Amino acid sequence: MTSSSTPAAHAALGQQTQRAAQQPAFAELHAVSNFSFLRGASHPEELVRAAAALGYRAIAITDECSVAGVVKAHFAALEHGIALIVGAEFHMAAGAAADACTVHLVLLAPTRRAYGQLSALISRGRRRAPKGEYALALPDLRGCADCLGLWIPDPGVPIGGKIALGREIKRLLPNLLIALELFLASDDLDKTAH
Repeated sequence: MTSSSTPAAHAALGQQTQRAAQQPAFAELHAVSNFSFLRGASHPEELVRAAAALGYRAIAITDECSVAGVVKAHFAALEHGIALIVGAEFHMAAGAAADACTVHLVLLAPTRRAYGQLSALISRGRRRAPKGEYALALPDLRGCADCLGLWIPDPGVPIGGKIALGREIKRLLPNLLIALELFLASDDLDKTAH
């Protein structure tokens, strides 16, 4: 008899399942792994394992202009019974002018068609820039209508500029939402007020 088949193990698993059922459904929609060089510290499979331990229903691995970590995340998600959402994060120019602001977006691929659009966008951005970099602008989003977009507005842009920029992004990405990122920092409320 293995330890996983003991009555105590079954009871612990039952308690875990009950706690998970009582918790509201939660999914992390913007997690970067160590495939985002000098930004993410954890391996994709570690992020999935942590999300499962916290009772999350899903996790999106959204490395910067890359889907390189999703293969390892996929196998970990199967092992831990958690849904994996494929996505990528982008910083792109809002316009052609040198003083144009940078738009911070996360694109999620809920379907195979959206995954194809996301992959094509990544390829387009990588081909335009030297190795290890990418170059994209808002008009490049035209081919990503099936992706779910999460826009992380720049706190330094005045509200009028945010409204105009949001309308432009929404025109290109019909499935656009505004994302709110909280880091449990002392200035989180200040950032959300703007």
